[in-house]
Amino acid sequence: MSEDTTENNSGNSGTGYNGENGQNQAGGGGSGDANGLSELFDSRTFKIAASVISVAILLMASVMLRRRVLVTRRRRKLVGRDRIAAVHEMSAAMWDMLTFARLTDGVGSDDSEYADIVTERVKIVGGDEFRTFVACVQAAVYGQIVPDDEQLKMARKLYNKIRAYTYWSLNFKERLVWKYVKCYDCGGRRRKR
Repeated sequence: MSEDTTENNSGNSGTGYNGENGQNQAGGGGSGDANGLSELFDSRTFKIAASVISVAILLMASVMLRRRVLVTRRRRKLVGRDRIAAVHEMSAAMWDMLTFARLTDGVGSDDSEYADIVTERVKIVGGDEFRTFVACVQAAVYGQIVPDDEQLKMARKLYNKIRAYTYWSLNFKERLVWKYVKCYDCGGRRRKR
């Protein structure tokens, strides 16, 4: 006989401790469970999986924190005490958002052409609303004319409209880039029409 058959043919073949047919070993009772968990936690696969999950969570948290900081800074600039800088920031942010959404394709350096094209392509901007905004920005930036409360309110309203419109015009992948790479504010909830 070989060694394997000698071990298996000892007196209590198939039984566990004290002849109990292995109930304490595999049945779920006793100290077998604690040893199984400690073996799981000590295994290399578990450690690698836990490390990968931890790194992924840290990366997600850092991306979310970065987004929060940048959005907060941008919001602060838009409502700052310096009205000229606030209107200029709104104009620059709108240009970036519209360009990202490919709504400024074919626009040259002429501001009136820019206003006409945006009014035509962005359906929620009506009448001379965008043209009035561009004139306000030009007066503020080039003429150092401080916008009054009415103009600032109109500019913020237009900024929010364009922000929401451009966000909802993007596909899923572009929205992820919008939120986590460009770190723009997201549009409000989409209204059912």
